[in-house]
Amino acid sequence: AAPPVTRSAIWRRSPSAKVDVVRRHLWVTSYGSRGMESARPEDRGRSGLFQYDLHSGALLRKIALDNQPRANLLNDIPLRASGGVFVTNSERGAVSVLRAGAEALVPLLPEGTLPYPNGIALSEDGARLYVAHARGISWVDPSTGQHTPVQAPPGMERYWVPSSATSAVF
Repeated sequence: AAPPVTRSAIWRRSPSAKVDVVRRHLWVTSYGSRGMESARPEDRGRSGLFQYDLHSGALLRKIALDNQPRANLLNDIPLRASGGVFVTNSERGAVSVLRAGAEALVPLLPEGTLPYPNGIALSEDGARLYVAHARGISWVDPSTGQHTPVQAPPGMERYWVPSSATSAVF
């Protein structure tokens, strides 16, 4: 059996985890929440993307974002066949990409582009990203960042459902 993954994250909330079965890696996002009692005040609003080796449990890569000038929340992640990762930053309204072997996130959709991007999925052929956000769903060209709202079918209405923990578009 594989050893347990070592605790190398500062924060305890992990909104997303994905397994790269080809490379046998685990990708996890984590953040320090404003409402998290165990978080130190200086960690609230910090966020990170972590890559672990599934066999050894070793931390392979850690991309950490500070909380200045305002909070970050790296949220959901789809994996590319090439080994790269896309990630939503819900608090900053952005989508970034971590290319295979790179050590830094690169903006695909700059801050403020989409209101609270959350769920994200990559099409099977890798040609489109689908990003759920506070106003609906947009498809994004992963090579250019060009984005277009997905139109709801005739007769279907969108609903914004706020709650104390999260909000969703239905």
